[in-house]
Amino acid sequence: MKKTFKKWTFLIASISILVACTDDYFEFDKIKTSEWSPEFALPLVKSSLTLENILSNKDSSGIISTNADNVLEIVYEGNVISGIGSELAPLPDFTEVTTINAIPGPPPGVSVTIPYKDTTVINVQNGVEVDSILYKSGKLAFNFNSTVRHPVEVTISFPSFKDENKNVLSQTLSIPPYDGNSPSVRASIVELKDYTGDFTLNGTSFNKLPYELSVKVTGIAGPPPGSLGNIQLTTNMRDVEYKKFNGYVGQDPIQLKEDTILIGLFKNFKNGTFYLSNPTLDIKVSNSYGMPLNLNFNYLNALMPESTPSVKAINLGANNPVSLLYPTSTGTETTNIRLDKNTSNIPEIIKLLVKKIAYDADAFPNPTGRTVRNFFTDTSSIGLDVKLTLPLEGYASGFIMQDTIEFEFDAAENLKEALLKTRIKNGFPTQGELQLIFTDNKYVGLDSAFSLGQEVIIPPAPVDVNGDAVGISEKNTDAVLTSEKLKKIKDTKFLIIKAEVETTNGSGAIPDTVRFRPSYKLDVEVGIKASILID
Repeated sequence: MKKTFKKWTFLIASISILVACTDDYFEFDKIKTSEWSPEFALPLVKSSLTLENILSNKDSSGIISTNADNVLEIVYEGNVISGIGSELAPLPDFTEVTTINAIPGPPPGVSVTIPYKDTTVINVQNGVEVDSILYKSGKLAFNFNSTVRHPVEVTISFPSFKDENKNVLSQTLSIPPYDGNSPSVRASIVELKDYTGDFTLNGTSFNKLPYELSVKVTGIAGPPPGSLGNIQLTTNMRDVEYKKFNGYVGQDPIQLKEDTILIGLFKNFKNGTFYLSNPTLDIKVSNSYGMPLNLNFNYLNALMPESTPSVKAINLGANNPVSLLYPTSTGTETTNIRLDKNTSNIPEIIKLLVKKIAYDADAFPNPTGRTVRNFFTDTSSIGLDVKLTLPLEGYASGFIMQDTIEFEFDAAENLKEALLKTRIKNGFPTQGELQLIFTDNKYVGLDSAFSLGQEVIIPPAPVDVNGDAVGISEKNTDAVLTSEKLKKIKDTKFLIIKAEVETTNGSGAIPDTVRFRPSYKLDVEVGIKASILID
């Protein structure tokens, strides 16, 4: 029986203000009678609801707060982020082969040093130009093959590569004499972590890596006089990741992930007129890429799956594309976009009872070409935060809210008749009509609670010229369940709750705008009086 009573109280709370049902505020008392009687009276509910109570129980997707005007508002948020900077301009592995031919063998005990300089070009795709890189990781591998019949000491250095202590990257290897069979081989690997590489040839170019070789040959006795040899150097740079990149990244787009914001406020609303005076959609773009960027929305849509049309574009006006602020050295710059009733169609979007907002965007680097040198770090990104704010200030009328719940009134066959009594004290500027339809397991209607149609069980509170509720309205309502009605509904499996809600004068020729404040309350008392059948 208690389960059944809870269902009844659930129904009474179902039309509270502009949201669907709540059943979390009931206080049950034990049945108390002075003597045995075939009639009993049972108080079911005595509760006091604020709008924040109701919204927080039915809309977990939004954040409820009070704005600077002491008006309740609901905030819905979503955010996406681009890939990190190290994914923007990946450096390919590269291999360079250098050969020094016809190296003579000096007389025994005499050393000859042969200098060699060259510059290799780093081939990077998509128009990327590398000025400098601070390496997070990577390997620079050297492999020497020598057919010189004398001992060789080779020093290779990269004057534009320096470690954190400003020391030039340099390696010296000793190569034993060639024995006439297999070339003498020596190899070395340098870890590039915390090295800075400059690829500009002292500010005159890009993608250029200069290097120097010093080949010292010391003559020994034994090799034939005048014998010549070759040294081949294979240099390989691989597995590069960087902490910071300077240069030009080209114009390939930076993709942001798609996202969808759920708008739970309207999930049980079917139709009607709904208007909010000052909804806003704020878009905050956080950018830590040091380069000009245009953000372009591929779409910013309101979704209404049960309506026609089911998709409506949100007007971005002059904000698509939008030129983003960007840092000139380090840090993050933020670009803010606000869409409101003066700059967009947001109020019209809200009137469509939007269920979701979906968006997708890309950022396009260097829209005007090579006008600015770029930089980014391994953690650089573009963050997109979207916030829909709905201050509860406006009007509504003709709202049909409908829900279906499982409901078994198995106690009906034990009752002769019943009277469901409600007392409502309403401090909100709204009124509500309700009808309860009992159905079988195939959703075929058996009967309804109110024989004459929907009843106004929540009367509106009086409001002043500012749209603020300034008093309390009270209404007592009885729903009679006759023996005939009880017989009809004893096989009930589902209950359809149909409510029509409007704000005070929300259906007038010029609707009144009302405001919902955190102090407003709805007091509900419910009781039942029933006669028991006795065989």
